[in-house]
Amino acid sequence: MGAPTPNELADRARVSSIRPRYGHQLTVRETRTPGGKKRWLITCSCGWKFGGTCRTREIAEKQSIIQHLDHLKPPCPYPGKRKYRTQEAAESDMHHFWATGGRGKVMPCRVYLCSCGRWHMTSKPLRTRERGEEPAD
Repeated sequence: MGAPTPNELADRARVSSIRPRYGHQLTVRETRTPGGKKRWLITCSCGWKFGGTCRTREIAEKQSIIQHLDHLKPPCPYPGKRKYRTQEAAESDMHHFWATGGRGKVMPCRVYLCSCGRWHMTSKPLRTRERGEEPAD
């Protein structure tokens, strides 16, 4: 084996970053499935659990941390709305909605970043601070 690649070093840094940043301690245990595949059971000090079949401990730990970080995010206050990872994706879908939308539908006019960390579309215009003030474009 040679020296680790930059991607491997970044993965290791991301895996180890959950411990000091969030104060969580992961415990990894290896078991076997009835078919003989490795199965990793990972538990966190907060009670969160992950179980999966992966080739290596590092892959299992990386996948569990990604899922755990998603679990730590606050829930969306608007679970019925579509969620977009980027502003560009939300705006693109909004333009597509405008191009294909029909009469009588409430049409979205802007996108916004939600407290859950995702982007949503809304039909409500941006509020102004004072009455009669025009929004700055």
